[in-house]
Amino acid sequence: MPFEIFEARIVGVNQGQEFNIVTHWQQKVENAGDALSLANYVQANFVGSLNNATSEDSLWQGVLVRQLTPEVQDPYLSEDFPDQPGGIASPSLPSFVAAIIQLRTGFASRRKRGRIYLPSIPVDKVEDGRLTAAGKGEINNAINTIMASIGSGLSDWELGVYSKTTVAETGDPYSGFSGVTAMIPNEILGTQRRRRIGSGS
Repeated sequence: MPFEIFEARIVGVNQGQEFNIVTHWQQKVENAGDALSLANYVQANFVGSLNNATSEDSLWQGVLVRQLTPEVQDPYLSEDFPDQPGGIASPSLPSFVAAIIQLRTGFASRRKRGRIYLPSIPVDKVEDGRLTAAGKGEINNAINTIMASIGSGLSDWELGVYSKTTVAETGDPYSGFSGVTAMIPNEILGTQRRRRIGSGS
């Protein structure tokens, strides 16, 4: 039996507007942990890293988790944490503007690629609608920390892209997961009107 798959929705506030970052995870070993242990892992290793690339205007507040296999389990388990402000002492861009982080899995299929929208980008890390070298570097540093944590022998979890379309076609809830091999930030920022369906909202 394949290892179980979970959805973890990271919740925060930027300039009074709630934001969600949707991620998908699969256990790497049997009995890796439950939804609560994943919530704690995401808070410590995912939020803890991305926080260092965002403005102090943002507040990271918690993680909502639900298991997707062998069947979807509702409602979400809510794990709240003390409000954690972004780590950069600079005002944020408007809440509808976000950096786009591409998720690559090693497969060319569109269903096996995803993206994460990272809000609360500091204004001094952007020029002419693009991340500056410093801004991109800070996001890359956060990404490298995340990928190093996932790749270490200490992690029981694998970050992935989850295709509901594949699941609907195959009838197999495990078939939609593809492990992420790289996270790549785009230089050009996205806005609410331009965002496409992906692994974030």
